[in-house]
Amino acid sequence: MSIALSPEFQAMLLGGLVGVMGVLALLSLLVGSAYGERSLHVHCAAIAAGIVALVLWRLGMPGPSAAGLLAVLALSTQNLRELTQHVGALRAAGRWISLTALAMGLLALAALWQPQLAVLAGLLAWGGAAGFVLVRAYGQSTPWVVWAMAGGLALFAGALAVALGQADAQGLALAGALCVWSLAQYLASVWRSRIFGERRTRAQAERLLDPLTGLSRPAVLEQRLHLARLLMRRFHHPTSLLLVQVDQVERLVALKGAELAEAAVLEAGTRVRDALGQGDLGARVGPHRFAVLSEGTDTAQAALDIAARVVAAGLRQPLNSLPDVYAQFRIVLCELPQDELPLQALLGPLGERLQADAQRQRERRIRVVPVEELAPPSSQSREG
Repeated sequence: MSIALSPEFQAMLLGGLVGVMGVLALLSLLVGSAYGERSLHVHCAAIAAGIVALVLWRLGMPGPSAAGLLAVLALSTQNLRELTQHVGALRAAGRWISLTALAMGLLALAALWQPQLAVLAGLLAWGGAAGFVLVRAYGQSTPWVVWAMAGGLALFAGALAVALGQADAQGLALAGALCVWSLAQYLASVWRSRIFGERRTRAQAERLLDPLTGLSRPAVLEQRLHLARLLMRRFHHPTSLLLVQVDQVERLVALKGAELAEAAVLEAGTRVRDALGQGDLGARVGPHRFAVLSEGTDTAQAALDIAARVVAAGLRQPLNSLPDVYAQFRIVLCELPQDELPLQALLGPLGERLQADAQRQRERRIRVVPVEELAPPSSQSREG
């Protein structure tokens, strides 16, 4: 028993399906542009070709409509290649997959005269290429491949209806199949983009952050030094540079061993990170030394605020790795010189003063060094 749908209801339902496809095309364009995902751009073009194919079918133009469907198949094949470029088993076959997509594009010309035969030939080529890609990718890239397979089955069913002439009686079969394919393929593309986007984010973070303490790497601090100097020259923007040293590390090594001492230093680094303000930048610059760049603060403010917070953070509670040990810090700070001195040239004189204070066991743990004393790195030390 078949249910006959009125032409008005069919037109309304077809318009709704086309509207959903239009929304998915817009989302593919926006998300692809935001995250630099070329596969979503290809999917947007494929959905647009599907919408054109449905409109042409509605206008009673089976040849051009079949050509639009073949364009969907071609772009869908290229999209699958974009999604599976990371699969090692498919890298050698990437050129053949693209050639298959190009061949389906050429079949679109033949569809103007023989729409059913052209769609059937294109469907066979697409089925072989899509099956080859998805089966090879399934073992390496689940779960998004499951969505791609579901979308591929819907697209295959819709194209098969056109090839067998069944869509001429009711184009809703093709419209529904294209709508399901658009949604499933969009979900697959976004899911895959999220997985690999997280991997890229982690890789970028590893290049910018020290994975053990969460502080920045020295190269990031070097870049911020250059930008801070520009602000100082143009707007007299005060900036302070602090060098923080974990005190008595040699004693910890002798008493607790090198492994526990290293764990203590790493935990001390997290204390430094947590004590920084929102605009401060900390970096690990040595085995037990950390540098902090504080923009918008002069040395007096940095000594009273940032340096005091760092010292207090170490003494607030014992270390988790060594419950009977507190993180004791020595800090020396100065105004950032406006000369384009490299980071190591700045840290060298500050490190000498830290070492001298540690050897003398100086009671005051925060020391301010005038910027004039940084020119001769030794022999001009002055108590702060």
